[in-house]
Amino acid sequence: PTYTPKYFDWAEGEPNVNPDAPTNYVLLQQDSGDSGGDDPVGTWIVPDDQDDVNYYICQSPKIPISDKTTSETHSTTTRETTTSSSEDMLCMEGYDDLISNTGKCYYISFYNDDLMTWDDATQACVEMTNWDYDVDYTSQNTNLISINSDDENDQLYEQLNDLGIESAWIGLSWTGKDQKGILVSFEQLILDSCILAKIRIVFFKVKAKLKC
Repeated sequence: PTYTPKYFDWAEGEPNVNPDAPTNYVLLQQDSGDSGGDDPVGTWIVPDDQDDVNYYICQSPKIPISDKTTSETHSTTTRETTTSSSEDMLCMEGYDDLISNTGKCYYISFYNDDLMTWDDATQACVEMTNWDYDVDYTSQNTNLISINSDDENDQLYEQLNDLGIESAWIGLSWTGKDQKGILVSFEQLILDSCILAKIRIVFFKVKAKLKC
C-alpha cells in the first residue's frame, strides 16, 4: 500500500526529479550547508544513481508486552529488549526504541554487508519484520522508514551521524513510468524559492504545475 506523505525535508534544490526515470528514490544525508558540530542536520535528496547501494532504515510497530513475552517463551535465542516510552509496549526483535512518542521502533543498518539498493533494502525490511503480532501493520510503520516530523528526521540523522553513516535510504519513492502501475501523489512547497512545485503522479503520467 501507498499513502500521500505530508512531511518533507528536502535539501536546497531538491527534489531533483527525473520524470523519465523508472523510479525516484530518496536518501537522508547530511545537509550540504551543515558544517557539522553537536547538532548535525540531515536533509533529503534524490540521488542521480538510483541503483547505488546505501545503508537503510527500517521501521516496525510497537507490540504489547504480553505478545513479546509469549513470543520469547517459544524462542531458542534471547535478546536484550529495549523498553519503549509506553509502559505496555515494546519493540519486536531486531528493532530499537530510538525515538519516543512515534509509536514505532527502528533498525539502522550499519554493517558493510547491509549496503543495498533501495529495492533490496525494502525487501530486507519486509523479511526482518515479524508479521505475527496482533497489531496494525501499515505503510507508515513497516518497511523502509516513513519520516513524519522534524523531530523524527533530526533524531534519525543524529543516529546515522553517531554511527559514521553519511546517508541512508528512506521509504519515500515515486514513479514516472512504472510497469507495475504504482499510484503515488504528493505535494511539496520549496521554501527557499518562489516556486510552488506541485507534482502528481497518476497511472504513469507526470503532471507538474509550477508558479511564482
